[in-house]
Amino acid sequence: MKTLTQTQNELRNTIAVADNRDFQLLTTDSDLKDRIIDELNEGLKVVLIEIRKNTTTLGKIGAKISHFMSGMLEKYPNVGLDDSESHETVARFFAINYAPHAYDYIRYNVCWSS
Repeated sequence: MKTLTQTQNELRNTIAVADNRDFQLLTTDSDLKDRIIDELNEGLKVVLIEIRKNTTTLGKIGAKISHFMSGMLEKYPNVGLDDSESHETVARFFAINYAPHAYDYIRYNVCWSS
């Protein structure tokens, strides 16, 4: 049996990604949906890797997420990236891959829609 610390350290070397069941994008074009999900996961991974390297505040993390997601929303304005499912998914991504305490801050305080 592994300790919590051992398991947590192993998980630091992995990244859990989202799929359309998480984001629930509002398009019937499956190729577009796949492309958007891939871009979202790649962009969120870049933010994650950056914040893992540099200890920072939730405010700074939120600003990085907001900047990335605002760009995605501008690129794909009508697919639901400003819906609650997307906010929840991004918050879950960072809670699972970075730190559980980040969930509430990201879910309820980080904005990328107008």
